[in-house]
Amino acid sequence: MLEGPFELPEGRYSARIWFAGQADPSADAFVGLTDKVLIARADAPLTNPVALSFDLPIRTPAFVGVGDEATARAVRQIDIAPDVIVPKSLRDSHGSHVVEPVGGAVPGFMAYSDGSTYPENGVFWTRDTEKGTVVIATAGASTLRLVLHVGPTGGPVALDISGRTLNLDLKPDETRELTFPIPSGTKRLTVSVKAGQSFRPSDVDPRSDDQRRLGCQVRPLLS
Repeated sequence: MLEGPFELPEGRYSARIWFAGQADPSADAFVGLTDKVLIARADAPLTNPVALSFDLPIRTPAFVGVGDEATARAVRQIDIAPDVIVPKSLRDSHGSHVVEPVGGAVPGFMAYSDGSTYPENGVFWTRDTEKGTVVIATAGASTLRLVLHVGPTGGPVALDISGRTLNLDLKPDETRELTFPIPSGTKRLTVSVKAGQSFRPSDVDPRSDDQRRLGCQVRPLLS
């Protein structure tokens, strides 16, 4: 990490990195949200300056980095300038400092909007019978798939996909996959999930020491 994390509003940005002399020909440069979520990358050999353009459809900290220490020592200046900033009235009121990659053919990511979810590296459980919300950056995908799983209690599950509501009734230990088309040009989706019943893993499995009360497990996939 060279600079950041920066708190930036949603929008499109250009980052430039200047070096003193020539950068290591084998190095790369990137803009990231975490070590697993990179939203822009320039592969070797790097130009001087190297230019990186990136979209930030979710309000979350971003940082600029390079791939090795020798290249980092050669950096002399870093600029980040906005190309387009989302109007304040259209910005997400709930930023997030927890971001994870989303699986599937299109490498998007999701940001956790509240404390009513348990993040598990691209999969999450809702907390008890609370409504848990994530914001998914679609990365140009045309389809969102949600793989839902409930524990031994089963029961109702309520979904809200950016205003589209759906109520399901899942059997005990059922796994169900749902598919939603993503309208062209949509950069982010807000996904809320609420289970009607919950369970504690340690109550149903004597080998488990998990004392959390879990509602519904959700695995988003983009394609």
